Amino acid sequence: MRNALKICLLFLFYSVTGIAQQDTVTQYLDTRKQICAEDYACYIRSAKRIDGGWLVKDFYWNERSLAMQGFYLDDSFKIENGRFHYYSREGQLTSSIYFVHGKRNGLVKAYSNGILTDSSFYKNDIPCGFTYGFNESGKLTAKGVFDNDGNGTGTITVFYDNGNLSVCGKYSTGYLKDSIWNYFLKNGELAYVQIYDKGTLLKSDCFNSNGQSIGKCDSEVWPKPSVDIGAFISQHLIFPKKYNLIHDEIKVVASFVVDETGNVTDITITHKIHPAFDSAVIDVLKKMPRWKPARQYNRPVKVAFTIPVKFKQTD
Repeated sequence: MRNALKICLLFLFYSVTGIAQQDTVTQYLDTRKQICAEDYACYIRSAKRIDGGWLVKDFYWNERSLAMQGFYLDDSFKIENGRFHYYSREGQLTSSIYFVHGKRNGLVKAYSNGILTDSSFYKNDIPCGFTYGFNESGKLTAKGVFDNDGNGTGTITVFYDNGNLSVCGKYSTGYLKDSIWNYFLKNGELAYVQIYDKGTLLKSDCFNSNGQSIGKCDSEVWPKPSVDIGAFISQHLIFPKKYNLIHDEIKVVASFVVDETGNVTDITITHKIHPAFDSAVIDVLKKMPRWKPARQYNRPVKVAFTIPVKFKQTD
């Protein structure tokens, strides 16, 4: 028997539709929590109509462990209301947020591997008082200072892990960007400047590595692969030996990150099929050549991708 591979790279987006008068609903969701076909699912959503709304639980596809639990007021699951809990694949609490008609209210704390990474207080989705962000080493990565009445006036500073300043800016009433916002490279050099007037961008300026202004540049640039992804995977993916497909085809869904240098990192199989096929996808993604990294505010940034890979076997 000759094994032939067919790779299908699809980014599927489905609009969320009304649920009519059903009392229970099951949905399949992709990594962006958008409705998708079951073969591409990374989450399974279970919803039950109660008390004029919906009690919703999202489960990770592979582990079947709880990813999120909360209550929605609307049939499209857009308006959160009450306490929401979010969990890692390993079952650890990652954040707990209280919503009132879709807006954050009260203390919000976020965790990574059990370590506090965010502590903020909100009124109607606007931060109040002091807000803090931390990395897993406990080092301060962000600090906000806002008024205590929920008007949204204040300042924010964000730091790189090396302690250098990443972003600093000011907010005016209504939590609107105002005045001068500066963006820095990790080495401390100025990369991008924006000037706002109560939420309206008036001017932006980019700087080269010598600190010289180069005028306008794109504030966001999407990463670009150095090869045709479909052709590369078709050429380098190895069909696992000693396996025959029961179905005409199978799909493995993987996520990965293109980091600031363009390397493919953090490869995770979000929709597992079989260890041999899952490993084949991981192996081929590890071989992918370096991408041209994404840029935001004239700085290289990480971007996450999700990619379904289809195996098809023919005689």
